[in-house]
Amino acid sequence: MNPAYRSLALGLLGVLILSVAAAAGVIAHARIEARSALLNQDRQAAAIAGILQRSHMRELALRAHVLAADPAFVDYVAQSLLPSPRLGGAVDSASINNLLDERRKGYDAAMVLDAHGDLVTRSGIPLRSTTDFRDDTLVQRVLRTRHAVTGFWSGQGLLTRVAVEPLLRGDTLKGILIAATRVKPDMLEELSSVTHTRAGIVVGNGSGVSVPLSKGLDPTVLGALNRKHPDVLDDRKGAHFVQLPVDRGVALAWVEPIASSDGHAALVILAPGAHDVNAILPPATHVFLAGIAILAAIGVGWVLLMHRRVSLPIEGMRRILQRAADGENGITLRTGGNASLRRLRDTINGVLERLS
Repeated sequence: MNPAYRSLALGLLGVLILSVAAAAGVIAHARIEARSALLNQDRQAAAIAGILQRSHMRELALRAHVLAADPAFVDYVAQSLLPSPRLGGAVDSASINNLLDERRKGYDAAMVLDAHGDLVTRSGIPLRSTTDFRDDTLVQRVLRTRHAVTGFWSGQGLLTRVAVEPLLRGDTLKGILIAATRVKPDMLEELSSVTHTRAGIVVGNGSGVSVPLSKGLDPTVLGALNRKHPDVLDDRKGAHFVQLPVDRGVALAWVEPIASSDGHAALVILAPGAHDVNAILPPATHVFLAGIAILAAIGVGWVLLMHRRVSLPIEGMRRILQRAADGENGITLRTGGNASLRRLRDTINGVLERLS
């Protein structure tokens, strides 16, 4: 290849490599910053979700405590739990059930257990299919400590807040009251409106997960959690990020397991703009890329100018001097170039003229 054109090719290649490297650096930095911003937004949304959950849980616990601390209610339950000759030695669960129907306010279901943790009766929506409450960890804690506890159930494809209160007469445990209410869509709506994110709740469902609640999140996307991350509901992992496949790429989602006494559940949060984390380019990035493009154009122009004003004239001089060295006479150098090269041209022409 002609040396002049070789230097042109190398110059253009150098400009291209530097421009691509600069653009890649800007894009990589922008994606890291955008990813960090999304993750921070997800973390903040998760923190707000925790505040909302604790607020709803405190309300449920307060309602349950008001009923469990009522001496008249405790006495009535204790009396009804005594074997009744009229009922053939059975307890009067119907009377307790009627009382629960009257006194159950602000929650979906209420249950009364005896002092051993066995179910006596329940009122409202059946939020748990099993009647075996004695092995429930929340009930066990109340049986052991005689103190009220709160927690979650996640059976039957639902996430349920639970408040468990001891029914005490003095220091004697007469029974246990359980108040339970479903986590409803309004909690996710409140979270989404405050944090401008999309959220969903997934719960264990046999060998997979179900999506009982979602606000702005496609349930099929949440369903992909089970395929891509089969251990997503494992609360031992703690809160973490996962990548979810979406229509336009891969999205980053914050998954926060929710510990429950009879299953597994998790809160999933997706920040807006997280449809494809690999395609995130903040507007500020466009300015830097435009600047790199302008500098690349200037670099290309400079390389072309040097090729025309320096490389080509020098190549012309080399060819003329080679012809003179081969014995050709009467030749004149007519190349252009910058001022230095024109002076060099005139000097070479003077030498060629004397040699003729």
